[in-house]
Amino acid sequence: DIAKVSLVGANIASDPSMPGRMFSVLAENGINIDMIATSGLRISCIVERKHINDAVRALYKAFNVNMNNSE
Repeated sequence: DIAKVSLVGANIASDPSMPGRMFSVLAENGINIDMIATSGLRISCIVERKHINDAVRALYKAFNVNMNNSE
């Protein structure tokens, strides 16, 4: 019962602050990261499925993404 949450954007993984920020946001919300994968366009974290909604909400808030039509 796992789920994947990702940050996607041009050169996102090459910015050293982005992965750390993502990991900190998840940790601050009590969400354990089971696995991490990156590419030049994406940082993905595997988390427990029961935490996926909290992870998405926390990351949207931390990265100032508008959630109006996302739920």
